[in-house]
Amino acid sequence: MKRSDIYEMLLKERWSESCDKINSSSRSEYKDVISTLSEIAFAKLFAEDENQTIVFEIDEEKNVNFASHKDACLKSGIISSTKVPGDSPQYYFLHTTVQEYLAALCISKDSAKRFVDIKHSYKNNRGESGLNLSQILIFLCSINTKAAIKISKEMNKLFTVFCDRNGYSIWESRMLQDTILQGQIELDRSNSSGRKLCLQHISIDEYSDLTLKRNAATDLEQYVKTNQSRIVSLYIDDEHNFAFLFANRRDDKVFDLKNFKGLKYLHLTMTSVKDVIGLNLSHLVECSMRFATPQLAPNLTSTFYNFDIECLQTIQTIDLSGLTDFHWLHKDLERKGIQKLLKLKGLRRSHRGSEQKEILDLRRLGKLEHLTEVGLKRLSYSDVVNLPVFRLHRLEVAFNELQQATQLMSTLLTHGTCQNEQEGLFSRLKDLYLENIRMSEEQFRRLLQSFIKAGVDKQCSDTWLPVDKQFSDTWLPVDKQFSDTWLPVDKQFSDTWLPVDEQFLHS
Repeated sequence: MKRSDIYEMLLKERWSESCDKINSSSRSEYKDVISTLSEIAFAKLFAEDENQTIVFEIDEEKNVNFASHKDACLKSGIISSTKVPGDSPQYYFLHTTVQEYLAALCISKDSAKRFVDIKHSYKNNRGESGLNLSQILIFLCSINTKAAIKISKEMNKLFTVFCDRNGYSIWESRMLQDTILQGQIELDRSNSSGRKLCLQHISIDEYSDLTLKRNAATDLEQYVKTNQSRIVSLYIDDEHNFAFLFANRRDDKVFDLKNFKGLKYLHLTMTSVKDVIGLNLSHLVECSMRFATPQLAPNLTSTFYNFDIECLQTIQTIDLSGLTDFHWLHKDLERKGIQKLLKLKGLRRSHRGSEQKEILDLRRLGKLEHLTEVGLKRLSYSDVVNLPVFRLHRLEVAFNELQQATQLMSTLLTHGTCQNEQEGLFSRLKDLYLENIRMSEEQFRRLLQSFIKAGVDKQCSDTWLPVDKQFSDTWLPVDKQFSDTWLPVDKQFSDTWLPVDEQFLHS
C-alpha cells in the first residue's frame, strides 16, 4: 500500500467521525477543507519565520474557508489549537507527517508556483541541506510523478549548496541517498514507466551494506552505472559490496573515474585498491584518497603531474594519505634546482651510511588560495617544508618511519608562538595530527602551550602527539582540560599509567 493512501484514509476517517458527531458536511465540503488545510500546511512549513512552521497562527480573515469549517476541523483532530489568555490561538497539525502529506498535496496541484516558493524560502530563510523535504518527496512519489522528480532534483541542488557552504557531510549524504532510494521504491509502486528520481550524491560504505534492501541496492547500482557524469559527490569505502562498480575492466584493483566529469567532493578509503585512473580535477573542492598501504599509484600521480595545479583554485581539501610519489609537487621546483638543493641539505644532516629520504616540498600548494585541509599519512619522506600554515584548519602528517622532521617542527613551533596568540597558527589550525615524529619534551611542551593559549576547543581531544623519542610508540592525547590525559610510565609497563598534571606545561 502506498504511503499517501494510508494518510488519505486516515484523514477521511477522522473527518467522517467528526461529521457524525456534528451531523453535517459532505464530500465536497471535505475536499474544500483538505484543500484549505493543504495550503496552510505548505505555507507554514516554508514560512519566513522558522518558529512558525510547526506551531503557528492562522489569519482567519485571509483563510475564509478555514474559518467557515474551523469547528469541524478542530473536532476531527486533523488540526488542533491552544490558546493562552491575551494571545492569539496557536494551531498545529495532528502530526508533522500529516502536515507534510498535506503540503505534498498542495505542491502536486501547482508545482511550478510552489517550487518557486520553496527555492525562495531556502535561499533567504533556510540553512539546511534539504533533508527536511524527505517526507514530502516520498508522498509526491505516489501523488505526482513529475513533481517528485522535480523535488528530488531540488534536494540534490540544496545539498550541493549546503556542502559548498559548510563542507561535505557523509551523514547528510547517506540520508539523502536513503531518501531518494526509498522514494524510487515508492515511485515504482505507483508508476511503471521506469522514470527515475535524481541522485547526484553517492555514498558506498558499511552503512550501505547494512541498510539497503534488495530493491534499493538494485536502484543504487543503476544510478551509479547510468548517471556517472552527473554525480557531484562520491564517498567510497572499497571494502564493501558496491565498490566493484568503480573497478577498471582490465584491473579490479584500479578505480576508474573517467566518466565522473562533474565531481566536486571525492572521498575514497582504499583498502585493496592500488591506483585511480581518469580523475577529473577541474571542479574538485574536496579530494581525499586514502590508501591503506603505501602505493605509487602511477596513473593518479600522472593525473596530478599533467594538470596545472594553479587551476585547482576551488580546492579546499587535499588528503593523499598512502601515496608515495609526490614528484608532481616538485615539477616546477626541479627546473629551478630548488629540490636538488633540499636533497643536499638533507644529505648533510643524515648519518653516514644511512639511506637518505627526500624532503617533501609543499611550495606549490601555497598557490591554492582556498586550501584549508591537508592530509599526508604514511609518508616515505624525511621532512616537510614550505607548509601553507596560515590557511590550514586541519593538518595530518604521519611518516611511515620515525623522523625528526626538524623543518616541519620548526614551522609549527615558530608560527604557533606569537605575542598575540589569537593571530598565531593555532587560531586557525584546530585539528592537528602528527605521527612518527621524534620530538623533545621542550618541543612537545611549546606545541601544547600554543594550542591552549590560542583557545583551541575540545576538538583537541582528537589530536595526538608523540611524547618523547624514548617512547616512539607512546602517544598522548591533547586535551585542553587535562581531565582525561594520561601518560604511560614506561614501555615495559603497558598497564601502568600516570596522570599528566597541568604543571607539566609550565615547569
